[in-house]
Amino acid sequence: MRVIILEPDYFQALYLTETIERVGGVAVGPYSHAADIPSSMMSAADAALLNIDQSAELDQIIDLALLLLCEGCEVRLTTGYPDQHLPTAIAHVVTMTKPVTREQIIAFLSERQRRQSASSNLHVEGTRTFAATLSAIRSERD
Repeated sequence: MRVIILEPDYFQALYLTETIERVGGVAVGPYSHAADIPSSMMSAADAALLNIDQSAELDQIIDLALLLLCEGCEVRLTTGYPDQHLPTAIAHVVTMTKPVTREQIIAFLSERQRRQSASSNLHVEGTRTFAATLSAIRSERD
């Protein structure tokens, strides 16, 4: 399972990378900025851990999360601020408060495996729904 890591803190990024690889995943990155993630990874990733503590990049991270969701990627947001208010567009995405534990990562990857096998037929309809949502959100911003 390929997992994109967006985490600007070196030590957190290292911990996430090592933990994902120890449990059998393939860490993609880590990346410090949303703009650094190659577009080719959007459809190649199975899952993503995205740090949302970078307020200057929050709009980019929201767009990234929505694009990944459209591609069928399982997304988890990470934050050091447990009471962080999320924009409506991504309020449904599970948020993990840092430090993220090994057990949380295992549960996350296990959930992805379970959903991947159970929802292969539902992917097309879900992608259409997320794409429509992303389009509506972008229209509201403009």
